[in-house]
Amino acid sequence: MSIPPYVDKNFYVKVTESSMSDTILPSVLLGDFQESAEDGVMIFDIDNDIFNDRGYCWIVLRMSVELDRLPKWKENFTIRTWSCGTQGLFWRRDYKLLDTNGEVFGRSTSDWIVADIESHRPIRPRTMISTFEDVPNAKYLGDSQNDDRSLDYSAPKLEFPDDLSSLGNAVITKYADYSELDHNHHVNNTRYVAWAFDALFKNCINVDEIKSFDINYHSEVKQGERVDIFMEDSNNSYMIYGYKNGSEKVFVFRANLSNL
Repeated sequence: MSIPPYVDKNFYVKVTESSMSDTILPSVLLGDFQESAEDGVMIFDIDNDIFNDRGYCWIVLRMSVELDRLPKWKENFTIRTWSCGTQGLFWRRDYKLLDTNGEVFGRSTSDWIVADIESHRPIRPRTMISTFEDVPNAKYLGDSQNDDRSLDYSAPKLEFPDDLSSLGNAVITKYADYSELDHNHHVNNTRYVAWAFDALFKNCINVDEIKSFDINYHSEVKQGERVDIFMEDSNNSYMIYGYKNGSEKVFVFRANLSNL
C-alpha cells in the first residue's frame, strides 16, 4: 500500500479566530478539522473538485471532540488525521491535536457518508470507489490507514426530545444570513457548533470549561432560513437542539460535563 498512515496539517491561531479567553473558538477548530480532512482524502489522489465533478459529496453526520485544552492565540499546532475505513455506509475519520513538541492535547472522531451531490442520497463505499478505477490510489480509499483510534468509541447518536414543547422557549434564534453561508450556499456544519456555544454563553455557562462535546447533523440550513435553538440540562450534560420551520430537526449538540 502506498498510502501513508496519517496526514499532518499545520495551523496558527490568529486573533480573528480567538475567543475572549485568547483561545481558538471551538467552531474555528472544527473548521480546521474539516480542512485537514480534505488533505486526508487528497492523498488518495482525489481532491474535492474531482469528487464533485463525478457527482459526489461528503456529508458529516456525527462528531465527538475531547480536549485537554484549546489551542491559544498565536500558537502553532498540528492536526493529524487518518481514515479508519468503512462500516456499512459510514466512513470514520479520526484526528489528534499535537503541539510543537509532538504532544497530543486533543482528540476527535467523526462519521461521514458519501452522497449524490444533487439528491444527497447515500452511496455505498464500494459503488463510489469503483467509479475511480482510473485514479491510482483510489482503490485504497475504503481501507483503514492504521490501527490507531483517537477515541475508543464512535461518535454517538444523540436523540431529540419526543415533545418539542417540553423545551420551553428558544434560547436564541439564528438566521442563514450572508456571513453564515459557505461555498455550497448553505450554513456550514461548523456554524452549528458556534450557535451551540452561543446558546450556552447566553445561559451564563462558562464555555471555557467545556472541553468535551458531541454533535449530530440532521438537515442543512439554506439562505434566509431561521433556526430556533433550545437548551436543557440532561444526565451531566447540556443539550442544545436546533429546529427550523417550527419542528424540522437541524442539529443536536451535547456539552459533556463529566470532565469539568
